[in-house]
Amino acid sequence: MSYDEIRTNQKRVSDFLVFNYEEMKIQDEDIGYFYATDSSRTLCSPEYEVTFEFTDLGVDRLRFRDDGIDFNKKNRLLIVGDSFVWGCGVELDEIFTERLEKGCDDLDAINGGIMGYTPQQYTRMIKRFIKNNVGFDGVLYCFFAGNDVSFEYSFREWAKHIKRFKNLAGPEYMKNPLVSEKSYRFALKKAKAEAEEEKTFASKVDYFFSSWWVTYRAAKSILAIAKRKLGIASYERMKKSLDLDHNEGYIFPENPSVRGKNRKRNFLWCDFINEAATETLAESKSDTRAEFLLNYPLTIESILEAKDLCDSLNRDFYLLYIPSKAEVYADELCETLNRQMQDEIRGKMSTLHNTMINAFDSLSITVIDLLDEFKKHKDSGEQLYYLRDTHFNSRGHQLCADCIYKKLADAGFIK
Repeated sequence: MSYDEIRTNQKRVSDFLVFNYEEMKIQDEDIGYFYATDSSRTLCSPEYEVTFEFTDLGVDRLRFRDDGIDFNKKNRLLIVGDSFVWGCGVELDEIFTERLEKGCDDLDAINGGIMGYTPQQYTRMIKRFIKNNVGFDGVLYCFFAGNDVSFEYSFREWAKHIKRFKNLAGPEYMKNPLVSEKSYRFALKKAKAEAEEEKTFASKVDYFFSSWWVTYRAAKSILAIAKRKLGIASYERMKKSLDLDHNEGYIFPENPSVRGKNRKRNFLWCDFINEAATETLAESKSDTRAEFLLNYPLTIESILEAKDLCDSLNRDFYLLYIPSKAEVYADELCETLNRQMQDEIRGKMSTLHNTMINAFDSLSITVIDLLDEFKKHKDSGEQLYYLRDTHFNSRGHQLCADCIYKKLADAGFIK
């Protein structure tokens, strides 16, 4: 996930950030964008302080958050994926790739992660390692439920034209041309309601105080709790102009949060909840269904291409399912709904996970599924993600490494 996506999908989070990943952004015509600096750089947020250093692994001009390839190790595992692999929010030695190495003397985990958003990028990354004769014995292909389906088509279109148009917008900003008529009507109705809300005095006050989150937003939350309106299925800024009923769509509050067993309040990724989780493969109520139907087969195609490539080289292939924060906290989230909607929406929250896992099983792909294990540890009171950020904290990376180690040991890849 890129910084721009974090800024778009979690505006309240980005209001706190005092650094900008975009300063490290470098364009590559083959894999999109990667992030690197020539010297170490320390970036800070209210939740973490991280020093970034990048290593040349012999893959063209690309640079990676890795401690270098150890040619004395018996097994080398190439790990590809997005910002969870890249290690957004944690130091190098805290990333699950490095912790995996520490747990096995004969394993060198090569971190090929980028701040990505589509499996086609990860498949191309494997090809880049092969092209540059960087050897490996197996691949761990990391799939993030939050956004790895959304941009497959856009990325491929971007890759077709970037050599001619050097300043072409990033793939994450290229809209898919497939939107159903009902989706269009729903989006238009919502946009008109938002425009009406913008004209109100309350909206102007809300905009004026938007940067004063700690005082203004906290006061609004307290007032909402007092009125017993916090967490209802409605869109905050437009609920006066448009009542979205059960037949139109399920819209969670603008900035949903839940309190875990440890009593800490976790802020969730609203776009994933409102779109990918609740609407995927449901009735055509939003653009997400149309986008999913377009991108899903392309996503599977990219993953299968990587597996076939590994099979042709007689290399092991494993897939890691990284759950979104909203999936892990789905039970707590749905408890905020009225009883009429709880069961139905809770079921839809599992749709993306079940769809992907069934597809991987049918393709005989060995899956390391983190969802159940993360939910179990969350239920015991552990904090595995940052409170505001959607990425794993240090403990989340450790649990991820433990799950991977067990599966690789069971498969005989490591001892």
